[in-house]
Amino acid sequence: MADQLLTANLWLPAYLRQRSVPWPEGVRDILLCVCDHFEPLHHADKTEALRRMALWNDAFPKNIAPFRDADGIRPRHTCFYPIEQYDRDILNEIRTLVKASGAEVELHLHHDRDTPENHRARLLEGKARFESHDFLSLDAQGRSR
Repeated sequence: MADQLLTANLWLPAYLRQRSVPWPEGVRDILLCVCDHFEPLHHADKTEALRRMALWNDAFPKNIAPFRDADGIRPRHTCFYPIEQYDRDILNEIRTLVKASGAEVELHLHHDRDTPENHRARLLEGKARFESHDFLSLDAQGRSR
């Protein structure tokens, strides 16, 4: 506390000016980002992973349905999915979640102790697999980004 008082000439004027600014009126945008590694296969076999996806596909759209922002947009979930756990059936279930809720999917790659060459090959393979599920954005020419 003593150190703060000794340097009050440096921070107190700016603090007091900041406190005197009136709050804006009207709608304000607040962006909230909650991120997770979306790994239905984490400590699970395929049957359990598909059961987990069924729970998500049932519950998530229902849970977000009552909520909208000022622009009418529902909350969205971004799934950071590890490409080394690729399974067509599980990704198809995630695609169902995307269609029902507006969720998004990001390619995630665990690359511990990887080489640059293998890293690039795995990313390109992951990109192709995600393209097959329509998870990637397209540019004006229709190419994935």
